[in-house]
Amino acid sequence: VMMIVGAMDMDEAGTLYVADSRAGLVHTFDQYGDFLQSFDLQVTGRGLAVTPDGSRLYVSRKQSVVIYDLLEEVVAGELGGAVIDAPEFASVGEIDLDADGNIYVADGMTIKVYSAYGQFQNSFGGTGVGLGQFMQVGGLTVSPAREGFPLGQVVVADSSATNAKVHVFTLDSDLNVANVVAYPNSSFAMQAPRGITYDAQGRVYILDFMKSQVRVVDETFVNLGLYSQASSGVGYFGKVNDAIFDNVNSRLLVGCSSGRIAVLGVSPGALVQPLQPVAGHPPLQRHALTSGHPPEQVHHARLLPGLYVDQGHPRTDDELQISQIRHLRILDAAGCHAGH
Repeated sequence: VMMIVGAMDMDEAGTLYVADSRAGLVHTFDQYGDFLQSFDLQVTGRGLAVTPDGSRLYVSRKQSVVIYDLLEEVVAGELGGAVIDAPEFASVGEIDLDADGNIYVADGMTIKVYSAYGQFQNSFGGTGVGLGQFMQVGGLTVSPAREGFPLGQVVVADSSATNAKVHVFTLDSDLNVANVVAYPNSSFAMQAPRGITYDAQGRVYILDFMKSQVRVVDETFVNLGLYSQASSGVGYFGKVNDAIFDNVNSRLLVGCSSGRIAVLGVSPGALVQPLQPVAGHPPLQRHALTSGHPPEQVHHARLLPGLYVDQGHPRTDDELQISQIRHLRILDAAGCHAGH
């Protein structure tokens, strides 16, 4: 599978969906990194979201959002597909869903909200440098629902130099903006935030496109730590495009412009102090095997307390502090195993 990794998402079964901006396809992989199938949907690669149950897929075209029924394997609809007087969308970007299935679409500098049935509900944002406005949308996500936020919060990162902020919107039950808070990118030492994703504990992972870093903050955007690898090798991203957290296997998947999907294993424990990668770790022989996979060695480097590079192979429960062993894989541009 030759691909340019664009937007990514994952369903609750651990199936990974990747938009290929080169071929206009959506590729799917199982939780072990094995290729499943591709869907030819003429996508741009800028936006992709899947329902938790894996029944519907939403992907961006230039001026529309395709709704694909994954159970029937047919196009079920299209937001903005019926052009009457003028296109509904100027330039479709990132897409995400909230806990009720409402659809959030970045259209230029505006966030448009649709019900799970595709009915337009509201829009917010706009071009500018004020609170809740954008000059360059670098990332969009909706946080998991939690107490006080039944639909989650809409997080939009502006990667421009003139309005370098992460904006957090709270919407009411009518999907109108009730509150918005902005955090300067400089407070996280970020230059150009790109992909944003949450784990099940509410920790936020923000990619920095220019610095090829992952910044970790808590749900109130208090800094928890940083992963940065300055040179090529294990754990080096190059330019980053998107990220998604795999709560099934407790992993952070980072899509890179080189065509690689890097995998970072994450402990469920709290991340408290930042810790830079430690060089010189010898490879570890894994102690348990997934059926059907030969024994191999594992290279790892400590990133943050509980955050490790996973080179594509399982480790024991005590190493990752998770309940099961998983056969993990880094995918390269050819969809092949890229272990060392």
